[in-house]
Amino acid sequence: ESPSEVAVGEGLKGVIQSAKGRVAVTTFSSNVGRIVSIAKAARDAGRQCLVLGRSLKRVIDVAGELGYMDGLPEFIAEEDFGFIPRENLVIICTGSQGEPLAALAKLSREEMKSVSLTAGDTVVFSSRTIPGNEKGILEIKNRLIDLGIKIIEDGDALVHVSGHPRRSELRKMYQWVRPQIGVPVHGEAAHLVAQGSLMSVSGIGQVAQVRDGDMLRLYPGAATIID
Repeated sequence: ESPSEVAVGEGLKGVIQSAKGRVAVTTFSSNVGRIVSIAKAARDAGRQCLVLGRSLKRVIDVAGELGYMDGLPEFIAEEDFGFIPRENLVIICTGSQGEPLAALAKLSREEMKSVSLTAGDTVVFSSRTIPGNEKGILEIKNRLIDLGIKIIEDGDALVHVSGHPRRSELRKMYQWVRPQIGVPVHGEAAHLVAQGSLMSVSGIGQVAQVRDGDMLRLYPGAATIID
């Protein structure tokens, strides 16, 4: 089965503890659970956290209002960057998918005014590469390597786990919930058909294959596309 987010947190803590200089971790801005895992790993490793990227800051603000950041130290301000020893800092930043205007890309081009990465620092990609983004990500990695920065990704340590369940985990959920109707959604045709097949062999009596724009009637009678 998929490793847990707790296991990812332990993997991140190990990477941060063994790093000699600064550690920058990039991940999806919407993944609050991962942001919390990074912040906890930094705290447990005796480091302070700095956040770079508007979308990350916006998500963290909302998560804080909802109580998801309770128990974590406050993040430091960008203007305090120069006062924190390299070995005591973790940067959480946007740009895991190679976005050219995101924080990590700017760091790789040495374009940020108050924050920088230097030789001996480490960048962790706590994410997976979305197909189509390979070129942008590779360009950032190459620029970072030219600066003497170490790159850590999922193949090097347990620093990411998918938010998507595996087949065995889906079957377990179907056993718990025991749905009468299954409707595969969110994916390409190959994903939808495979999910429908898994639903059928998992004992779901009705499986409705729909596409964008279809209108599905669930009741009365059998699930039927009516428009």
